[in-house]
Amino acid sequence: WVPDQDAQEWSYRADLLRSAAMEGTSSFGSYVIGQTTGMRPWGAAQKIFALVGHGGKGIDMYTWGPDVISADAWGAITNTYAPVARAMGRLGRSERVLFPGRPSRGSVAVLLPAASRIWGANSDTPLYLDEARFQHYALIHAGYSVDFLDEQAIASNDFAARGYQAIYVNGPNLPPAAVANLAAWVNSGGVLAITPGAAVADQYDEPNGDMDLLAGLGARVAVRVGSPQPLHPVG
Repeated sequence: WVPDQDAQEWSYRADLLRSAAMEGTSSFGSYVIGQTTGMRPWGAAQKIFALVGHGGKGIDMYTWGPDVISADAWGAITNTYAPVARAMGRLGRSERVLFPGRPSRGSVAVLLPAASRIWGANSDTPLYLDEARFQHYALIHAGYSVDFLDEQAIASNDFAARGYQAIYVNGPNLPPAAVANLAAWVNSGGVLAITPGAAVADQYDEPNGDMDLLAGLGARVAVRVGSPQPLHPVG
């Protein structure tokens, strides 16, 4: 349910989906919601091509038809027709090139926290999750391709052979094996960016100062605050 003015959100979501799909051999796709499309002339194209440009292979303009069959139907929202038609026309002309293509892995990776979510008492979206999203926005606008990593990919050392130039670490909790593998990767020339309060405890929320030693920092504390409300979609 991404509105046209937030079309860049699809770059973020598509890279999340692509990063997961690249762990196997599956393709991915998504709904693009008709009810939130058409507010801007190029909103449909921006959302559709953000999805396709990051490797998406399936698009469903959810859900066309009269609203008597579904509260989500957009058949009566006629201002959506022209933007969707323009976007699909452009996509159709490039489909023979885009569909068989497969994106390469990113040159930069962002850790998507998992264990940290278990220990957070705040019901709001944690700031460290929004940090991962806005890191992605900034990197994409700077011309970098971005992968998302989970903690298992780092703890198992699978990430080390992927050729990342830099990795961003978010979230207070990270398994010690992952910290040790990141340390070895840094000592081999990798660039590590650590956000405030990141990786100060293990997956059981026991304090772990190994990341502080790696970065030459004093003892830090976990940051588990919720995101400021203006960061959340309105309406």
